[in-house]
Amino acid sequence: APGNSGSAYFNYKKTFSIVLMAVCNAKYQFTLVDIGDIGRQSDGSVYGCSHLGYAIENNLLNIPSESKLTNSEKVLPYVFIGDDAFGLKTHMMKPFPSQNLPLDQRVFNYRLSRARRVIENTFGIAASRFRIFRKPIIANVEKVILVTKAVVALHNFLMTINSSRDNYKYCPRTFMDQDGPSGLRAGEWRKDRNAVLGLQPISRTGSNNYSRDAASVRQGFKDYFVFEGAVEWQWELVSRTVIPYDAFLDRLTQPM
Repeated sequence: APGNSGSAYFNYKKTFSIVLMAVCNAKYQFTLVDIGDIGRQSDGSVYGCSHLGYAIENNLLNIPSESKLTNSEKVLPYVFIGDDAFGLKTHMMKPFPSQNLPLDQRVFNYRLSRARRVIENTFGIAASRFRIFRKPIIANVEKVILVTKAVVALHNFLMTINSSRDNYKYCPRTFMDQDGPSGLRAGEWRKDRNAVLGLQPISRTGSNNYSRDAASVRQGFKDYFVFEGAVEWQWELVSRTVIPYDAFLDRLTQPM
């Protein structure tokens, strides 16, 4: 434990930690990171008290204005994607809760999960390649923060030069998850069970309460994934039995 810190860094996993919150792009590169908050924070304080959370909530990131979705007249805002630990907001999408969901909500959750898997892979690739994260780091907080910043910078650099077709040494294509019509093929980094011992997920950071605007945005994306933005193979992947796309649309559009 850091000197004179008491239980401030003692997290729900009963270990001492700092918080790394991050955003990435589609190329598995970190675009925003917030490093160093105390690990004990939970129940909304991790996100709410972070610099990243403050910047998002106060519109300080120059996020583009809402715009039309591809092949649609539907206008929706740009959003971040979080897992169930985050609260649902107009700019932060999370899955529909519960297990026994109607098919359209399962489609939304699948499409959201598919996109969120990019940041999961980004963390996994970095943790697998930089083996300092294989176990808890024995160092003071300032040094751990510097080490984490260095890993983020080096990972981004290596992913940049890794993009060349002639150079996939840092992250071969098989190293990351592959998701498509045939389903999910797990990336090779997942086979390294010791890779993420030093990186653990945070606990819930938001409540289940959300505004009508946030619910409306999620509903808008759900409808888009079901209609204009649908891909036909999504129905088979979210259903135990194959439901034809046209048949499902007919069911949705039948009068009540």
